[in-house]
Amino acid sequence: MRTRTKRSFSAPVSPTRAGGRRWRFGPQRLATGLAVTLLLVSGGYLTVFFARAAMGVSRVEAAPSTVRLQVVMPEAYVSAQRRSGLLERLEQWQAEGMAVEVVETQVLDSRSIEHTLVVSRQEDLTAARQLARRLGLDEEQVWYEPLPFNRRMVAVTLFVGEDFDIERVNAPTQAES
Repeated sequence: MRTRTKRSFSAPVSPTRAGGRRWRFGPQRLATGLAVTLLLVSGGYLTVFFARAAMGVSRVEAAPSTVRLQVVMPEAYVSAQRRSGLLERLEQWQAEGMAVEVVETQVLDSRSIEHTLVVSRQEDLTAARQLARRLGLDEEQVWYEPLPFNRRMVAVTLFVGEDFDIERVNAPTQAES
């Protein structure tokens, strides 16, 4: 005589973790996994973004024919008329082949600048020397100093001093004639 064996119709066995507990792949577990992944990815992105913003831009990547200029003037010496005259002359140079883009103008209230200086923010002093020639300045008034946190990508800084003569700028120099 044959004995009958009981057949059981149970669900398939799922993989188990250490300790004999089974993995459960439900919608809640899937949503939690996606949320954790999204948080990790967005956290990494934000970390990179803020690190780049805090370090600033270290290289000037403007076209070689465009000089990105920062102008610093003392308030006590430079009148509004002189300031506008200088900025108008810099804009006129664009038509003459030297593109000068004034990216920032600063007016110092308490300090005075004795001598006009042209400071290159790039190691290549060509643009700064060309600007100094156009302004009627000597070669000794051009030097290099990198600008930390150069977010505006300034290539040259012009420090307008008490010795600066706007008429010297408006008169054609040897480089222009």
